[in-house]
Amino acid sequence: RVAMASVYNFKASLSGKAWSATGFGDKADGIEVSGDNEIEFTVALKAAVSEKEPGYLRVDKTLITPKRAYYCLMVGGAVASGGGGGGGGGGG
Repeated sequence: RVAMASVYNFKASLSGKAWSATGFGDKADGIEVSGDNEIEFTVALKAAVSEKEPGYLRVDKTLITPKRAYYCLMVGGAVASGGGGGGGGGGG
């Protein structure tokens, strides 16, 4: 059984060096985040989502224009893992 990831969507904009974002969609509606620079902004965005729903967090950013971006944060979901190797052959 595979658990589906929860998805949080944000529209972000840049003003000077500061980023701000507003969430949209079922999960992120009403969440507003800002930061003085991109690193602080990303940390604040992760913290806001983790506060609502803790778990493994993945962040995808798509730059729409130099001053506008779309952020998609996914919590949980399936995690792929590699399988074990085969056994060695017997001697003769």
